[in-house]
Amino acid sequence: MRLVAALAVLVLLLAGCSGGPSITAPDPSTDVAVDTPQLREIRTEAGIAECPRLDGSRGTEALPDVTLPCLGGGPDVALQQLEGPAVVAVWAQWCTPCRKELPWYQQLHERAGDRLTVLGLDWQDLQPEGALRLAAALGVTFPSVADVDAELDDGGRGLPLVYFVSDDGEVTTKRGQLDGYAHLTDLVAQHTGVAVRAG
Repeated sequence: MRLVAALAVLVLLLAGCSGGPSITAPDPSTDVAVDTPQLREIRTEAGIAECPRLDGSRGTEALPDVTLPCLGGGPDVALQQLEGPAVVAVWAQWCTPCRKELPWYQQLHERAGDRLTVLGLDWQDLQPEGALRLAAALGVTFPSVADVDAELDDGGRGLPLVYFVSDDGEVTTKRGQLDGYAHLTDLVAQHTGVAVRAG
């Protein structure tokens, strides 16, 4: 019996050491604050905008029914009140592909921010200061909400993830890495109706 137990432990240990890099997030914690004076200062110095102040109406029930705090201070955002056209980019600092994609969303924000909302969603990230400093280092100025406790269950199947919201409230979900900024603008035009210059 002891031999069987020892073998079981050995199998578990070996399983934990096998495999390549993973984008599985750490366990969530409700003790992580995403709105503190220090975080507000970092967000302000980086020029990152506050999250949009929504009027309480329902934008689309096709988005997840969650209300999330703004990363670095600002109004909470109920995703279902977000009106299209909009792009919601789900990211985290521990997600390597997300780091590559954030500047593409920033380009979208700069070139089409007057025609559609670009909102980030920092998913299951236990280091909000690190997330804000990453955004600042990448020149990101569009706002992000914070989902420390993974209320957005859909995010658990892997990042990157993006929601495209059309003007009439239809939502298209794209999971997996983008091929570049031009790929993003093609998807934006296809799913939101907003044409954006790719070059």
